Amino acid sequence: MYFLFLGGVIFAAYYWASDGAGVADKNTINVDEVALLEFMQYRSKSFDPQAARQRFFNFSGPARQQVIEQFVREEALYRRALDFGFEQGDYVIRRRLVQKMDFIAEGLVFDQSALRDDAIMDHYLAHLAQYTQPATISFAHVFYSASK
Repeated sequence: MYFLFLGGVIFAAYYWASDGAGVADKNTINVDEVALLEFMQYRSKSFDPQAARQRFFNFSGPARQQVIEQFVREEALYRRALDFGFEQGDYVIRRRLVQKMDFIAEGLVFDQSALRDDAIMDHYLAHLAQYTQPATISFAHVFYSASK
């Protein structure tokens, strides 16, 4: 009985000292720059962090607030769907997860035998114009001999 009481006192002291920061609150949605920029990139299907950052900071106050509200709404609905277990038994979600794993596996398993040096050289020579640029600057080196 004493251990239970002492454990409760220690927990209460820790909670009070940390202002509840150590206790995870599933009702709290942290909105930070990284999360918002990632959200904007997925929404626009354009994965350029610098462009997303520039676009976000060019928004007016109301437009920026609207992005934040959309992020919070989507995150809240996502968490609620997980609470209801909507991801379980849903074939569409199952197929999407399989597609993601296939995509990752394709990226990890790369058939290097398909790339032969002669095939690469043939492709390079056939498309040489794509790999060269015209000269934009030229210079001439003139050497003067001190002995003459």
